Amino acid sequence: MEYAHHRTVEHVIGFEVPLFVLVVAILAYVIWRNRDLAKQNRWRSEVESQLRELLDDLPNAISITRITDNEIRYINHKCEEMLGGTREELVGRSMLDFWEYPSERHRMIDQIHKHGSVMNYTVRIKRNQGNGEPFWASISSRIIMFEKEPAVFSTFTDIDQAKRMEEKQLASERKFRDLIAILPTAIVVTRRDDGLILFANNSALELTGDLSGGMAGRTTVDYYARPADRIRLRDLLLENGAFADFETQLRRYGSDETFWVSMDAQVTDFEGQPAIITAISDIDMRKRAEEAMRMAKETAEAATQAKSEFLANMSHEIRTPLNAIIGFAELTLATDVTEKQRDYLTKIAASSDSLLRVINDILDFSKIEAGKLVMESIEFRLDEVVDLVVEMVNVEAAKKGIELLCAVTDDLPPVLIGDPVRVGQILLNLMNNAVKFTASGHILIRIEPVERDGQHCRIRCAVSDTGIGIAPAQIDALFTPFAQADMSMTRRFGGTGLGLTISRHLVEMMDGTITVESEFGSGSTFTFTAVFRCQPNGAQREQGALPPNVTACKALVVDDYPLAREIMMEHLALLGINAVAVASEEDALAELNVAEPGQPYAMVLLDLDMPGVNVPRFVRKIQEDRRYGAPRLILLAPAFGDIQQRYQGSPTERQVVLMKPVGKAKLIEAIGQVFGLQLSNALAKGMASWAQSRETAAAIAGAKVLLVEDVPMNQLVATGLLERFGVKVTIANNGMEALEALEAGTFDLVFMDVQMPVMSGYEATRRIRMNPVHARLPIVAMTAHAMQGAAEACLQAGMNDYLSKPIESKRLQEMLSRWILPRNGKGGFPQTDTKPIKDERRRNERVSRNDLPVDVPGVNIDVGLERFCEERAMYRNMLIEFVTNWSNVAEQIQYQLDHAEKESALVLAHKIKGVAGNLAADDIYQAFTQLEAAMRADCEDADIQRLLEELQEAFHPLVRWERTLLTDSSNALD
Repeated sequence: MEYAHHRTVEHVIGFEVPLFVLVVAILAYVIWRNRDLAKQNRWRSEVESQLRELLDDLPNAISITRITDNEIRYINHKCEEMLGGTREELVGRSMLDFWEYPSERHRMIDQIHKHGSVMNYTVRIKRNQGNGEPFWASISSRIIMFEKEPAVFSTFTDIDQAKRMEEKQLASERKFRDLIAILPTAIVVTRRDDGLILFANNSALELTGDLSGGMAGRTTVDYYARPADRIRLRDLLLENGAFADFETQLRRYGSDETFWVSMDAQVTDFEGQPAIITAISDIDMRKRAEEAMRMAKETAEAATQAKSEFLANMSHEIRTPLNAIIGFAELTLATDVTEKQRDYLTKIAASSDSLLRVINDILDFSKIEAGKLVMESIEFRLDEVVDLVVEMVNVEAAKKGIELLCAVTDDLPPVLIGDPVRVGQILLNLMNNAVKFTASGHILIRIEPVERDGQHCRIRCAVSDTGIGIAPAQIDALFTPFAQADMSMTRRFGGTGLGLTISRHLVEMMDGTITVESEFGSGSTFTFTAVFRCQPNGAQREQGALPPNVTACKALVVDDYPLAREIMMEHLALLGINAVAVASEEDALAELNVAEPGQPYAMVLLDLDMPGVNVPRFVRKIQEDRRYGAPRLILLAPAFGDIQQRYQGSPTERQVVLMKPVGKAKLIEAIGQVFGLQLSNALAKGMASWAQSRETAAAIAGAKVLLVEDVPMNQLVATGLLERFGVKVTIANNGMEALEALEAGTFDLVFMDVQMPVMSGYEATRRIRMNPVHARLPIVAMTAHAMQGAAEACLQAGMNDYLSKPIESKRLQEMLSRWILPRNGKGGFPQTDTKPIKDERRRNERVSRNDLPVDVPGVNIDVGLERFCEERAMYRNMLIEFVTNWSNVAEQIQYQLDHAEKESALVLAHKIKGVAGNLAADDIYQAFTQLEAAMRADCEDADIQRLLEELQEAFHPLVRWERTLLTDSSNALD
């Protein structure tokens, strides 16, 4: 029993001990676990507390609501402010109480369940207990775990102010739509990126004919007549942001009818997107009126052209017999006629000259009206032009006892570049008027530069007189065509009233102005300015090369006219000569008597037309009285009367007669004569230049020239000019023939056209340069290409120089002299046969200037004759052949264009343009130039057609001349 009890106890004890330990362990774990959970709870409480504090400090309103019933579980301070209540009042309430439309809350919760979150959900929120108006808020929400259950975490942003502004903007846009919808101006709003029409008012619908109101939704492509304009407008807007007054054509919707509009546009925003607002004005009636005016203008210009041609033809018909009358009158006056016959013939000649001047005035005025008056640009000396004008009016002025005076300042450039003929025409017109309206006193012409830069000079020319003057009220009518200061002047003095009008137009063409200052009864001063090109380093005038022993002499000026004495003293002072001026014979003798011993007056300039002076006796006394030192005499004689003849051929070479008015150049020449000097430097240089020209011509005579040219007319012109210089000419019709000619023979110079069939001048030159034998052969381009870069292209191809058509005789000689070197030393080249030249000269003698198109508009006869070295017969024949062969060239070009042969048309136009230029057919040349440029620029067919018509019209005057010439020849044969 004890044993059993013991085992039981042991057993029990053995079992209970591990159990006790287990219980103790479990108890210890429970104690440790409870203590850890307490820490976690404290930590969680601390975190939640910190999180709440952090959320409370955020500037955004935040709420946490239970997702199952929308009960508010947390709000921060910002949310309290937004909802208008405390946390204690709001927590536990349903968020649905604060949404103006609770259904929106349910919709947002659905989206959260679906997507996990929502962003910027816009709703209207009510305030607590209805305090104030609901406001707009933007809500962003997502699901979180809060207080061990799912909740909605939301942030609120108050957008009420922005939303109200948006509503105002929308209201403003609605008002804008309503306003522009009733405006009379068409308004269209388009999307900037693709031109989609967003809005169009009623006026736009009516303008485009889209009465269905369906413009919105279409693009602007549907309405532009020219799509390129749409692209250009868009580019302007993107670059500048706006444009105004852009004129284009639109199409009526659903039809091909077009109409003109003017557009103003600006980039803007419309309904929240970049847009373009365009105001469109209908200008179709105005454009149609402008087109009608253009057509009327063209009709008027055609009428003016017809009138000009009529005047030109009438001028030619009148001028031909008038020239005969003048010529026969002059021939008859040179024979033995009675005094009465001489009087009659003189009046016939004077009347004929007056009629010729009237005809010239009318012809010039018609050219001005037609815009056909062309100014030349050549080198000339203005003092020589003045001298020529003075000589033309000198006799008439001397007949009336008028003192002609001329003052040209010393700083006038010696050589100007302009139109000397038109300058002379202006001066002659003013001088003729001065002589006509001046009964006594003087006429002074004064020339001086007033402004100058490196290449241009503005010259002032003034003509003053002591005539009848002009009343102030009549000055304004002076430059009106066919008007004079007083219409009674026409009856008293004659004239057409065109002279000053023509002068004003000529002055304006020279970039100048013309003015008049006058006092009735006291005279007038007409002043004009003109701009000329001048030599950059030509500021100083030639001084005449008077030696120091002459300029050191003393001179005495004797003239009763004060202004004449003043001008003569200016001339002498500029020459460095010390002079004294007196007004009478007595003062002159007294001055000669008081001359210092050993320093007598070496020269006396004496006016032969002083009243009350016995000039012969005075002259003898000066020459014979030894007290006066036998001074040299320069006798100043008027242009009219026998005074000059009486003193010409003086008994001593220390005396010379000089016709008034006296210019500086004439005075230098006279001083040189009385002092026995040699030729002046200017004349000596002129003689040397002439001799050098003769030597050059002799040096190139006999040279061999290859002319590469495919146009027969141009071949004839160039050959005729080259043979005038004595060279031998071989013709090649294209570049290939040029290569063959160079293989067969040698040449001293090649003139190469550029544009030719078979082989161009460029390609021919390149091939010539590939042969070392021709490496140094001079090749000169001779082409009508006038575009920039043409000369550079020729030089790059291997040519040595460039000669542009039309060919100028002077430039051609320069090229010959520059590139031809005599191979036979001083002997030059073998001479050519001169018989053809002599035959041509004999034919030339039988062709008068009147056989040429002298008055044909668009043909510059003077330039043409200069190019043909005054060979009238050759020039006339070339013109006739040109008209015969090419008067229908416009039709040929039109045919080539119609058959897609544009390159052929360009080649033909270019070649005939060169021929026209050589012949000085300026209007035809200009018409070809415009046509060629238009074809190269791919202009529209309508523009090409118009230019072809203008080209055909440019030929008409020459065609009529050629037919008249043939008719006259036929009548002569009959």
